[in-house]
Order: sequence, then C-alpha cells, then structure tokens
Amino acid sequence: MTDRVLQALHKIAAGAQQTTVPVIPPTKLRPGFKRIIPNTGIAGLDTAVDFTGNEEGARVAANGRHYPYNCIAGKRTIGYGLTNPDIVKHYGTTGMSELQAQVHFNNRVLESYNALKKGYPNFVRLNPNQQAALVDQHFHYGADAFARSTIAKKLNAWDVPGITDEFGRWGLVNGVPNQALRDRQARLRTLWLTPYEVKK
Repeated sequence: MTDRVLQALHKIAAGAQQTTVPVIPPTKLRPGFKRIIPNTGIAGLDTAVDFTGNEEGARVAANGRHYPYNCIAGKRTIGYGLTNPDIVKHYGTTGMSELQAQVHFNNRVLESYNALKKGYPNFVRLNPNQQAALVDQHFHYGADAFARSTIAKKLNAWDVPGITDEFGRWGLVNGVPNQALRDRQARLRTLWLTPYEVKK
C-alpha cells in the first residue's frame, strides 16, 4: 500500500472521528396529560385518550420535546406510551413536539378503539367509561395479549361482572409483580365501575 493511499485513509478515519454525534438532552417524567387536540365527539374514545394519556405521562426535555426512554418493561418508548419502532427511530435524535406526540398518541388510541369495536361485537354495548377501560388495556398490552386474555373471553360471553374481577390480575412486568401497574389496574377498575355522565 502506497504512502499516498495510507495518507488518504488516515484523512478519512480522522474525518469519521470528528463526525458530530447528536446529543439527546436529558428528560424527566412529566405526569399527567393536557389535551391540545379537540375531542372527537365519541365519548368512549375521548375518555380513553384522557385516561390513558394521564396514566402514561411522558418524558420531556427542558426544550419541551419528547425523546425516547425505556418504559418499566424495558421497551423503547417515546411520547405518551408509543412503542412503535419506526416512530421511536424517526424521532430518536430530533425528538417530537407536544403536538406531534399527541397526534401519534391519539392515532394509536384510535387504533385500539377501532380494533375492539371491530373484533368484539359486545364492545359497543358498554358505556363510554367501560369502553375506555378496555381501550387502555388494549393500548397498554397490545392486540395479541388482549385477545388471549380472560377479559376478551368474558367480553365475548357478555360477562360484565366477570370482567370487573379481571383488572386486579394484570399486575406483572416481565413476570415480576409491579406495584405501579397494580395501582393503574385499580384505577382502571374504578373507571370501569363509574357510571358515565354526559358532560354538559
């Protein structure tokens, strides 16, 4: 290998070492959810967006943008509980604005709502609070886990009292009991049992 080639390789290597690596600013948990997107007018869906948004919270940097973090189950997450790898990768270094976070979150909640409405005929017989509770379960655990659950079986059998008893049984993270998740399930059960009142 000639000296000229070696010099060229050294220059390339030096340039690679000087490449700026994007620095992701530190984030901190911001609990709660303040909606900036208008309601859809679909009571069960709107209740689910508010409830699940509050439960998920978000990790936000000082610049107000959302950046990826690991959830309690170790999944890369961004915004309000968004674990889609494509979304996480797309916003991995630039972060996402609050509006972007809420748009993606609303779309994800809508996916769960529509999946339940399409896949479980009895879903539409539930009141909006009950619908929101099941949307949160579907959002949090995913379609496959929900489909395998006893809740899904009892929903198909229209065993409403039986569904009530199931919320306390979802309290594990990677097979380990998790108090935060148990607390969330307790709040879900309360939502499920709360009669829905039309907002004036």
